[in-house]
Amino acid sequence: MSNPVKSVAGVSIVMVLGYLLSFAKEAIIANYYGVSEDVDAYTIAIQIPVLLFAFISVAIRSVIIPIYSDILFKQNKLVADEYVSRLITIIAVVAIVAIFIGELF
Repeated sequence: MSNPVKSVAGVSIVMVLGYLLSFAKEAIIANYYGVSEDVDAYTIAIQIPVLLFAFISVAIRSVIIPIYSDILFKQNKLVADEYVSRLITIIAVVAIVAIFIGELF
C-alpha cells in the first residue's frame, strides 16, 4: 500500500474505534441511569466543550491556515511563524482572562 492509503486506513480505523467507544459509553450510561434529569445535565455539560473545540477547529482550518499559507508564500517562514506566535499569545491571554472572570463569578 502507498503511504496516503496507509494514512487514510489508519485514520479510518481510529475513527471507527472512537465511534464504538462512544457508543459503548452511551450504552453504559443508559444502562445505569436510564432517562433522568442527571443524564440530561451530563449530556448538556459534555456538549459545551465539544462545541467550543469544534468552533476553534473550524476557525483554524478556515482562517488561520490560509492566512499563514499566504504569508508563507508571499514573504517568508520567519514572518509567518511570527504571525502564528502572536496569534497564539493573544489567544492565550484572552483565555486566561476568560478563565479568571469565570472563576470570579
